Amino acid sequence: MSWVPPPPGPDRPECPYIPGFVMKAREHVPPVPFGQFGRYPPGKRDDPPDDLIATLPQTRHVLEYPPEDTQWPRGKPRRTATITVTERIIHGRDQRSKLVVCQVLVGGDNRPFTAVAKIYDALYYVPLEHGEEYVVQDAEWDYSGEATAYATLQATKIPQKPGFTPAYYGSWTFDLSLVMQGKAYKRSVRLILIEHIQGATLRDLSTPKHPDSEPSAHRYDEAYRLEVLAQLLEGVVMQKHAGVDQHDLASRNVMICPDPRKAEKPLSAPRVVLIDYNIAIVTKYSRYGPIPFFEDKPLPPNPVQLFWTAGLYDFYGWCPDEWHREGGLKKPFQDWLIKTFIWNNAAKFEPLHEDHPLRKTLDSLP
Repeated sequence: MSWVPPPPGPDRPECPYIPGFVMKAREHVPPVPFGQFGRYPPGKRDDPPDDLIATLPQTRHVLEYPPEDTQWPRGKPRRTATITVTERIIHGRDQRSKLVVCQVLVGGDNRPFTAVAKIYDALYYVPLEHGEEYVVQDAEWDYSGEATAYATLQATKIPQKPGFTPAYYGSWTFDLSLVMQGKAYKRSVRLILIEHIQGATLRDLSTPKHPDSEPSAHRYDEAYRLEVLAQLLEGVVMQKHAGVDQHDLASRNVMICPDPRKAEKPLSAPRVVLIDYNIAIVTKYSRYGPIPFFEDKPLPPNPVQLFWTAGLYDFYGWCPDEWHREGGLKKPFQDWLIKTFIWNNAAKFEPLHEDHPLRKTLDSLP
């Protein structure tokens, strides 16, 4: 029997987040990250019981089980903002948070600025296909985890790779009216504001030559592609050093700017940006706490330590072909790791852990 999601409810309006839509927002403190399939401790939410959830219309679900109401710090001024949508961004299947480009005018400022709003509106979440219809919980998971990841990376005193994380402009909430069975109700929706990156994802740049071929970005010089990968792995380990694991390293989540398709000649050292932190893990809030070898050292772990046995399979078409040939994956990739992060940049990172297979070889060198 095929899975059937609960009904959205006859009173659910069309998704309003289109150009021209205006949000009157105020700053908001996100809940402490919770859930995420056991990576964080369980939250304190009051969600519908199991015997009700499968038949509860989404409109009722959202109204009767709202997002957690947190307390704003006493004595701290709370900013407001007028946020006007100028463009929709369709990212992936568009089944969870909504991404929009917007103009943001913060109260007291004279000029607006451009940002991307990521809106966690449970009314427009599509229930997951493995029996989970807790759309408000899902939206809260995404919001609390992503806002906390961005805030942690913004506040950390541990050096980060400049420009690797999108600039973060805070977490916000706004109210919407929902009419159900002829009666108007007020509901709150959470969002974050982040930098609008003018670039392209590695997935966008890795396109097949014809419908039956594998995606490839080999029209770009190999040295350029390897420089992007080197910056990516360096940025990832620096985030881990600060206690944040983005947890979804994929070509769709890596942007480079400027967009090389719009340049006469791709820059030799483009800006590499890691996006999408909705399933990120901030270790100090996780069930297991900080990771000692990654976070209690003066320097970040070497990418060789983290990626020695990884295949970067999702970056097929961006990596050199020999990295993905059957039986030949590890050696060419590992040779590149050694050249890039041991022979040339080892001083940036902690020494390899004593049980790493390369450690004895390196220790024996003069």
